[in-house]
Amino acid sequence: MNLFKQVLPALESSIEKSGEMLAFSSDSSLLPVPLDAKYFHTPGFFQAEREITAVDGGNAELVSAAQLSLQFIRVAAVTYLGKQHIRSLKKEFFCLVTTDGSTYTCSLFGDAPFSSLSFPARLKTLDGQVTDLDISQVGGMVRRLSELKLASELPDGFMVIDGNSRSQTSQEEALIKKILQRTSPTGFLSKTCRLLTKNGKSLAVALHELGPKGTWWYHPVFKQSPLHFAHLYSSSRYVFGLDVAEHAEKESFIATLCQQSSDPVFLGYPYCLIAADQLARVSNEEKDYLKTRILAQVKNKEKLEMLLSTLDAHGVLDRIR
Repeated sequence: MNLFKQVLPALESSIEKSGEMLAFSSDSSLLPVPLDAKYFHTPGFFQAEREITAVDGGNAELVSAAQLSLQFIRVAAVTYLGKQHIRSLKKEFFCLVTTDGSTYTCSLFGDAPFSSLSFPARLKTLDGQVTDLDISQVGGMVRRLSELKLASELPDGFMVIDGNSRSQTSQEEALIKKILQRTSPTGFLSKTCRLLTKNGKSLAVALHELGPKGTWWYHPVFKQSPLHFAHLYSSSRYVFGLDVAEHAEKESFIATLCQQSSDPVFLGYPYCLIAADQLARVSNEEKDYLKTRILAQVKNKEKLEMLLSTLDAHGVLDRIR
């Protein structure tokens, strides 16, 4: 097709773009440090194995309407010593989000870490951005707060949390501060990275190309920032963002992540986080089962179906083939 011939050269040009040796962020408080090979560090390989706990969460929206959202949320913590499973913990609950137009109120049912939560429909984040929240987004915010709450209550020891350490709300900020006050180091590992170099190339790719063969971690990227980048297995193509504060055991912590990252199911990604993801994840099959049970037992089915019809027109069109 002619369309493919038109788009492929532009795509290939974007792929081949060379990166300027300077990170870029739209956050003016982050001052970039020029990328330099001297900031690559090699973790120690011969340290004794240490226990490490991974925390993750999952959620699924079961009922969605303009005035309400019913979500099922699960958060989990999994502890490993090398590849040996030590213990697991999970909490799961329903979150019913309702609104009066200006506030989203969350009623929680089950093993929830909070009695209730609420968010303004027009959310002003800590960086000054103003966002009009969709009711379906609130479940993800509750899941994130629940992950952090669970992490803040775990016994001291090495811990890695899925995501990054940047906070949007005061609730997030308070929980992250509490987590970082633990005696042992805690890291936040991001599966995705959208940071760019100053001329628009992927920062993670630029570091991968600049970095040595084998495993490494890189710091600093920005002045006075906890952001590191880590290549946790020699033959992996993945480079992850890792937020970790300066700590006497930081190098031992990163080495422990490397020890965890040799499983062929996902080379270069800590196995403890894979296990936490699998324990917390709400699969499509589980979502369908929970949704079916809810819809089968609700009393006013006709009214509920009318509410659901306000948002499902796209779904009807998607099913027409």
